[in-house]
Amino acid sequence: MTSPNVMPPERDRRKAERVSFEPLRIRLDRTRDGTVVDLSEGGALLQMSVAPPLDRQIPVEIEWKNTKVTLQARVVRSEQRHVQLEAATLKRTEYAVALEFVDMTPEQAAAVKRIIQGN
Repeated sequence: MTSPNVMPPERDRRKAERVSFEPLRIRLDRTRDGTVVDLSEGGALLQMSVAPPLDRQIPVEIEWKNTKVTLQARVVRSEQRHVQLEAATLKRTEYAVALEFVDMTPEQAAAVKRIIQGN
């Protein structure tokens, strides 16, 4: 039996299927750029060089072809990862950042869906 304080694994809590993406840029809080690893109608997994504060609600801007959407997201998780490039001798630090989109309007939800379907 599991403890009531133990959260189920992230994949079990997802409300929408995630779609892997070719490189797609995203901007958090108007200052931090990242790359979308995968995207769903409910959130995104990003790769970033700087970790945003956890559990904070921030503005997110996604631009894909002719679609640009600005919405609010909550930083759910941030995990540090070391990346070793083939030609480099040093490792660099990156962060896997999980976002949950919050308080989406129908227009924002439709724009995210268009981005996913256009991939």
